[in-house]
Amino acid sequence: MSGDPRCLVCHGAGELRDGDGDIPCACTYAPKRDLYITAEPEKVDWSAMISAAREAADALAAHRNACVAAPCAKCERAICRCGLPYGESGVYNLCLSCRAEERKRRAISQVTATVPPRFKWACTGELATICERVKLAPERIAKAISAPPAGSIMLVGDTGTGKTSLAVAMLLAAVRIAPALRDRDRFASSFILAGARNRHPLGKGEAPEIAAAIEAPLLLLDDLGSEGDARANVISEVIFARHEADLPTWITTGFPAEQLMARYGSAIIRRVIEHGKPIMLGAK
Repeated sequence: MSGDPRCLVCHGAGELRDGDGDIPCACTYAPKRDLYITAEPEKVDWSAMISAAREAADALAAHRNACVAAPCAKCERAICRCGLPYGESGVYNLCLSCRAEERKRRAISQVTATVPPRFKWACTGELATICERVKLAPERIAKAISAPPAGSIMLVGDTGTGKTSLAVAMLLAAVRIAPALRDRDRFASSFILAGARNRHPLGKGEAPEIAAAIEAPLLLLDDLGSEGDARANVISEVIFARHEADLPTWITTGFPAEQLMARYGSAIIRRVIEHGKPIMLGAK
C-alpha cells in the first residue's frame, strides 16, 4: 500500500492495519474517509478560521471589560449582562446583579400593564412631578414612596387631588423594592371589576379579573364607590376574600369611611382601615 492514507482508524496513533500488516500512518487529523482511499487532505480555509477566532477573542475581551461580574476563573466562560450568547449552545448567562435587574424589569412591566394609560406617568416614580400633582405634604409623599406601607390603606380625596396617582407611584415603588414578591401585584378599577361577571360567559368559572384581584399579593382597588349599587357585592367579596387571606388592599375613594360603611357594611370597610386611619388628600 502506498501513499498517505487518511483514516478514522488510527486517530493519530501513527499506525493502521491493512491486509499485510501494520503500516505507518502520517495523518494528523481524521476526516471521514474509507480506510484504503488515498487522497489529498480536505481543503481548510485556515485564514477564515483564524479571523473568526480572533473576532471571538476580541468580543470576549470586550465583554469582560464591560460586565459587572468577572468570567469564571476555572472555565473562563463569560458571564453576560447584555444578552451575548457566550454560554453553552447559545444559552444567555446573566451575572447575579444582571439577573436581579432583569427580574425587576419584568416585574415592573407586568404591574405597569395593569395601570390605565392616563396614570402610567406615575409609574416612573418621579418625586418632583408627583409632588406637583398630588395634594399632600411633600414630606408625606416622599415617605409613602420611599417606604410603601405593608398593610391595607385607604386614600380619600375629591377628584383631582391625586389620590390615584400617589397610589400608583406607591405601588410601583413597592415592586421596585421587592420585585420577586410583587410581580403579581395589580391595579384594578372598582367600576370595571364590578362588571367583570357580567362580561364573563356563564358556566366558565370565575371571571379572570376577579380571580386575579383576589389572589394578587397587593391590590390597588381604585375609585371605590364608583360602581353601581347592584354590583357592589362583587367588590365586597374581593375585599372580604383578601382580608381572610391576609393580603393587603390599597383603596382610593372619593367617599368618607362613614358613607362606605353604609354602602358596603361596616365589617367590610373596617377590614381595610383597621391597620390605620384613612389618608386624607386635599390640602398640602
